[in-house]
Amino acid sequence: MTEGAKRIFFSIIVIGLGMLTLYYQKSHTTSALNFKKYEERGSQLFQESKIEEAINCWQKSLPFTSSPEKIYNKIGIAYLAKSDYENGIKSFRKGLKINPKDATLSYNLGLSFFQLGNNKMALKNLNYVENLNPYYPDVHYLRGVIYERAGLKKEAKKEYIREININPGSIRAWSKLEARKVSSAARSQ
Repeated sequence: MTEGAKRIFFSIIVIGLGMLTLYYQKSHTTSALNFKKYEERGSQLFQESKIEEAINCWQKSLPFTSSPEKIYNKIGIAYLAKSDYENGIKSFRKGLKINPKDATLSYNLGLSFFQLGNNKMALKNLNYVENLNPYYPDVHYLRGVIYERAGLKKEAKKEYIREININPGSIRAWSKLEARKVSSAARSQ
């Protein structure tokens, strides 16, 4: 190996070791450790149905995370579990301010509006989710439920079929279609 090749080889090794050291230091900083501590504790509390405590832990993790929109999603889901749809909406919207193209946040926002009975806003968010990801699960199912709630049975059936075409394992969409068959058979007798 020539002297120049040796210098290049050793330079690459030194640079590589420097990058590994920086990565290790960054991943083990106080911020990263605080985030992990609060985030994991929040998840544990949520699984134990200690919703308010989970929300508090996740809120404490926000200053330390590089992806706050994911934490806002967790907080929003926790509010949904408490049937506190207004705060869930606020949380999902905060996440969407950070990442407006997050389909999960948009879907959960639509679900929150659905739970509040605001079908117009629920459909608006579901349409947005479908534009972001045409294969996002349960968009058509939820849209079908909204149409069914509004008495639009044909539109609801179309949405359940669309859901099954995208997600053949959707037990809820299949059960809705099956219930419609039983209902139709009972009326024809």
